Amino acid sequence: MENIAVINSFKRTNKHRNDSATHFDRMQDLVFAYNFDDCPIKLHILGDDRSGIRFRVECADHATRGRLENVLRQYLIEKNV
Repeated sequence: MENIAVINSFKRTNKHRNDSATHFDRMQDLVFAYNFDDCPIKLHILGDDRSGIRFRVECADHATRGRLENVLRQYLIEKNV
């Protein structure tokens, strides 16, 4: 897990703090689980309460980056975030 850095720039109100924190933790867990090659990764979490959660994955390996983007995108769609 030392190869994964999470940069959280999400702006939230106290009202939504617990919900968004749960999503951020789950997203980090998914990145850890689907990083099969243990590549160094930076997960940027962006957005605010009004526009929702957005993310950007930085990884030198294109296959890993694509896989992680697909998994995270699917997670956000399933959770309707």
